Amino acid sequence: MLWVTPVWEGLLQGLVINLLSFGPSFFTLIHTGIRDGKKHGLMVAFGIFMSEAVVASVLFFGLRPMFVNPYFQMVFTALAACALIFMGLRAIMHRYTKFLRAMNVPVRSGTSMLRGFLFNLVNPFVILLWVSLISTVSLHYTADQPFHREMIMLNILCILLGYFGMDVLKVYLSHHIGRNLNHRVTFLINRYFGYILTAIGTYFIYHFLRLSGVL
Repeated sequence: MLWVTPVWEGLLQGLVINLLSFGPSFFTLIHTGIRDGKKHGLMVAFGIFMSEAVVASVLFFGLRPMFVNPYFQMVFTALAACALIFMGLRAIMHRYTKFLRAMNVPVRSGTSMLRGFLFNLVNPFVILLWVSLISTVSLHYTADQPFHREMIMLNILCILLGYFGMDVLKVYLSHHIGRNLNHRVTFLINRYFGYILTAIGTYFIYHFLRLSGVL
C-alpha cells in the first residue's frame, strides 16, 4: 500500500497536466500525427517524454538554482521565441508545390523523435512546471517517512508515464483524422500550425519583456 499512492497519484497528475498543456509540443504532436502518420507521431511523443524526463531529472538531482535564475530564464525565453517564430514563418510561407514534394520524402523516425524533444524543450514553461511539480511532490512525502526519496522518484516517474500515455492517445486520434484528409487540407493544417508557432513565439517575446522589466 505504501507504493500504491505515489503510483496512482502520479499517473493522475500526468493525465491532468497533459490535458491542460497546449504548448509547442502539443501542436507538433497533433500536426505530425495528421501529416506523417502514427509511427512518426509516436516517435514525437517519445521525444517529448524524453525531454520531460531530462528536465525532471536535472531539477531533481540539484540543478534547480540554475533553471530558476532570472537571467537564465530571460536568455532561454528569448532564444525559444526566435526559434518558434522562425519555424512558424517558414511553415506559413511554405508553397503548396514544395509541400507536396516534401510529403513524398520519407521522414526518419529519429528526426521525428528529435522534433518532439526540441519542440518540448524550447518551452520555458516546461521548466517552471517541473520546478513547481517537484516542490509539491517533495512536500507531500516528508523526510520522516520510510523510502521518502524513492517514493518521490516513483511519483515523478508515474507523472511522466501518465503524460506519455495521454500523448499516445492523441497520436492515435490525430492519425485517424489524418487518414480522412486530402493533401490540400493537410497543407492548410500545416500553415495553421505555422500561425500557432508564430503566436506562441510572440507570446514568449512578451514573457521575455516582462522578465527583463521592460513591461
